[in-house]
Amino acid sequence: MFMMHLETIKNFFKKKQSIPFSCIVGSGRCGTTMLAKMLNSHSMICVPPELQILFEYSDNGPRLYEIFKEKKNKFFGPKDFMELIDVRCPKKLSVYFDYMSFFEKQQYPIHSFKKLVNSFYSEIAESKQKKIFIDRTPWYGQRIDIINELFPDAKYIHMIRDGRDVAISYARTPWWHDDIGQNLERWHAEVRQIIDSSNQFLHPNQMLQVRYEDFVDKPEVELRRICEHLGVNFEYSMLDTATHVDYSLYRKSNLENISSEALKEWSQSKNIPTFKGSRYAWKSYKDFDFSALPEHINQSLHAHGYEK
Repeated sequence: MFMMHLETIKNFFKKKQSIPFSCIVGSGRCGTTMLAKMLNSHSMICVPPELQILFEYSDNGPRLYEIFKEKKNKFFGPKDFMELIDVRCPKKLSVYFDYMSFFEKQQYPIHSFKKLVNSFYSEIAESKQKKIFIDRTPWYGQRIDIINELFPDAKYIHMIRDGRDVAISYARTPWWHDDIGQNLERWHAEVRQIIDSSNQFLHPNQMLQVRYEDFVDKPEVELRRICEHLGVNFEYSMLDTATHVDYSLYRKSNLENISSEALKEWSQSKNIPTFKGSRYAWKSYKDFDFSALPEHINQSLHAHGYEK
């Protein structure tokens, strides 16, 4: 598997193919940002700020997929694509990558959604002198069918975290519900969708599941598994916080209030690569009774090794 992935990379330079693509998926608040920082420190891997530009989720506005599906691409010029990226991407992507120049040099109309995305991602990685591109938009796991059409050989990393901790973390964010029970239902539905669709559309070796709790406890062990999955050698730079990208530099808005004080302190100190303070926070949470969960939630927790 390792040699096959290296061969793909070699072919890219020989034939100017699209670069190898991977995707970090999961529910929200499951550690994807922490993992992305580490992987981005690898000499071969580019993980840009969260893009959110491929397709919409939960009716949050049309993205590229919807534009091409509705054939609006026939009328789109460079300024239209630039505006779509600017509006839909939650980060200041222009600070990270000159996507305006990218769209200015394309030939219009752009007919192929697949070619556009492959070219866009490849150029982002090349701009950082990297050879593998990873998108870290968690909700992409909800439409693996679309991702599979774009990147049939893609590798996926499914970050999964105890749903009770996810539900508590959801409640601190303004774009999710403040009801723990509803948040647990969302966690269950999203995790179930990732597993079901990966079973339907992917080969077994395309998806690697990583438990958040294992990752923060033994990051080197889990990173070695992930590197093997991606077909690259493990590099200790990934554990060096001094090399980690600061994604907060690309924020469009202030999100300080959604993090706990302990998490903020860890983020500022940069002493250790992972934050362990929120593991199993549900055990000391007083505002919800986790002892009487619906059976399907208990089954999901148990299926992923979480105790009742």
